[in-house]
Amino acid sequence: MLINNQRCPDKDNNEYTLYDAIITGAGIAGLACSVYLSRAGFKVCVIERKKEIGYPVCCGEAVSKKSLHDSGFYHPSYIDSKVKGYRVYYPDDNYMEVDSQGYLLNRGAFEKYLCCLAEKSGVKILLKTPVLSCFQDREKVTVKTSCGVFEGKYLIAADGPESLCASFFSPEKNKWLPAAQYRIKENGVPGACKRSEFLGFYYDSLSPYYFWNFEKSGYSNIGGCVSDKTILCDFINKRFTGGDRKIHEFVRGKIPAGGLKKKIVFGRVALIGDAAGAVNPVSLAGIYGALMSAKLSAEAAVLSLKTGVNSMSKYEKDMKKSNFTRMELKYLAKKCSGYPEKALLFLGGYFTGRKFHTIDIRLFLKMLKKYPVVLKYLIPMFIHRNLLIKETDNMW
Repeated sequence: MLINNQRCPDKDNNEYTLYDAIITGAGIAGLACSVYLSRAGFKVCVIERKKEIGYPVCCGEAVSKKSLHDSGFYHPSYIDSKVKGYRVYYPDDNYMEVDSQGYLLNRGAFEKYLCCLAEKSGVKILLKTPVLSCFQDREKVTVKTSCGVFEGKYLIAADGPESLCASFFSPEKNKWLPAAQYRIKENGVPGACKRSEFLGFYYDSLSPYYFWNFEKSGYSNIGGCVSDKTILCDFINKRFTGGDRKIHEFVRGKIPAGGLKKKIVFGRVALIGDAAGAVNPVSLAGIYGALMSAKLSAEAAVLSLKTGVNSMSKYEKDMKKSNFTRMELKYLAKKCSGYPEKALLFLGGYFTGRKFHTIDIRLFLKMLKKYPVVLKYLIPMFIHRNLLIKETDNMW
């Protein structure tokens, strides 16, 4: 039942309600977790400060086929288009190609789809309900909001990269990158009329991180890891020259960039999605981390509720067995950003539109002679390539 009025809604027929789980945040992670739990037969309440599900969309909206299908939530209703993989463009416009099937979503529609599933399975969803504080004892968790006090046996915090709920239980804060994105009408970007079957990532001297261009039906999501929107405009003007651009929407956001937090379970409280730092620190992809953490946290909560023994630590252990905590990821998160332009030109000249697993010794030596500075960066480059070979479909 979706509720967005201002009365205290945790009193049904003047009777006290103790929820099996309270979830803060009605994004992908929170809604997906609520569906898993409610389908297992438990009473769930989702608390969301926004007034509308699925808006605004602060996301590139891409996810791998494997990640979405593993979640069990695939449905064509919110799929914009299929992609064959992605291309990483370098300053000379040469690119490296990675085969990894996936989807561009209509994220707002995806969240509304999850919301419908949650409602059908009996989840109570409260909109316009900011959390003020929360605390726990041995038996329950108490959440104070602008609409009243709610109590649950467990709390799942899915309230974003600057999670308020996490701040009450953990001193560790997310490291994050600022991000900005324009949604531009399709006819506004020259060359975008024929939609690409690949996601586009761009390395450019304008930012130590990447920019992206995801071409959807009718418009493109063009964004970057930048704090100043003028830098994003400079990138668009530099890479997509000419044409009459029609900007449909501009959004800002924050991307957790430090990888999974050291601790994501605190007694009866678990952090998931962006609140847990469940974002790949190399690709900076977050949807698959939201879905994975939602599923694993729900499994631990179901076990806890069925046995009466708090087993939420299982969720933390399972997440730390995933690719989020691979040593290669931690290393690359520190080393693979901020390559100098000559190192990027080396990569562009070597791949020249070929697949990421290309081996061309003669060209490699030729490019090495031309750009000897790349010797300082060969180790992270080789590790990145090997990681792609092992984890191609688990990077986004």
